[in-house]
Amino acid sequence: MKDEYGFTLIELMTVVALVAIMAMIAFPAYSWLTTTNRMASEINDFTTDVAYARSEAVKRGQTVTLCASSNSTGSNPSCTGGPYTNGWIVFNDINGNGTVDAGEDLLKVHSGLNGGDTLTGNSSAVNRVTYNNVGMTSNTGKVYLHSNPDKADDRRCLTISTVGNYQLQRGSACP
Repeated sequence: MKDEYGFTLIELMTVVALVAIMAMIAFPAYSWLTTTNRMASEINDFTTDVAYARSEAVKRGQTVTLCASSNSTGSNPSCTGGPYTNGWIVFNDINGNGTVDAGEDLLKVHSGLNGGDTLTGNSSAVNRVTYNNVGMTSNTGKVYLHSNPDKADDRRCLTISTVGNYQLQRGSACP
């Protein structure tokens, strides 16, 4: 008679129970990881566009504006003055009026954020960052990214200085 190999029903149920317990332990950590990665991607997108606006202002020798825009995908995109959560645009703002007029180029469009995150400036001036032809701005302050405002770990901020530099901070280092 041959020896038969395989698993008994009890062994199989034990393995399934252990896998279920491990999954229940791992799921909260996975949720934290996805939130952290999503937020890192969002603040990196914004930081990249801030750097792009500054470099385009210097390269073109013209004023370039990055501003919050909830109608960025419409036929006449403009600065809406609200939070960056709904999206933002970058354009050469020759007229300085916050609207993409004739002769002004829409350089970049970014749609709204996902996952219930909020991206807001600490003042109305920071909801529009305008760089002059030498890369300086008068719109200084902080832009905050929150996933959950009550948790310090779920916080990122970007500080924009007058000379156009910026500094990215996260967690409790971001007041």
